[in-house]
Amino acid sequence: MAAHFTLAEVAAQAGVQTRTIRRYISDELIPSPDERCTAGFLARVRLIRLLLAERMPGPAIKVTLAGMDDAAVEHALASRSAALPPPRTQVSKAYIPK
Repeated sequence: MAAHFTLAEVAAQAGVQTRTIRRYISDELIPSPDERCTAGFLARVRLIRLLLAERMPGPAIKVTLAGMDDAAVEHALASRSAALPPPRTQVSKAYIPK
């Protein structure tokens, strides 16, 4: 059975605030979860955080993630995991939509 998380659990594991995830959803970087978030959703939040830390613009992240399935997201995270910055709220504040 696949793991399911609340939005708060995803936020804690990804090192962002829940409002940051809601912002990612409203900016259409990730789709809104139905009720509970999957491990794939968590991986996408982590990858968005990493790409923002690398200064990739939001529109480019949207296009990049649109073409990736969960396995591709996991692979991208695995290849960049050492580059993931420590959790901090400044990452979310650095994001400027569109």
